[in-house]
Amino acid sequence: MYGESIVFGKNKYLYYYSLAVMPLIFASLFLGGAFFLRLNKIRILILASILVVMDTLIFLGRFGFYYVLIEIFFIFTVRAFRNRENVFKLFNRKYIFAVVGIFILIFLLALYEIREKRPLLKRL
Repeated sequence: MYGESIVFGKNKYLYYYSLAVMPLIFASLFLGGAFFLRLNKIRILILASILVVMDTLIFLGRFGFYYVLIEIFFIFTVRAFRNRENVFKLFNRKYIFAVVGIFILIFLLALYEIREKRPLLKRL
């Protein structure tokens, strides 16, 4: 009734979380993309993607998956413009598997919301 969350209880804790933790998670996602493009180190990008996915699953939403997909698209676009001759070498199995897995998670969350016939946030 007053916008309380099942994770945090009162709305004030959700405000603190979105003020302090969410910017760090998104900054780590984009820093991970920058480290991957510049130094070819994927560890930070994987860790940040896992954090975004965990945050999305905790809040039962889909937008975190969209952020990861946008980041993957950004990385592929920059790599394609840097190396135009070998564009098709960028699509290896692990990247395709990651993108397909994210699409499956988005589809399952959307299917769950459609089956319940109400948005998930209204029930919380």
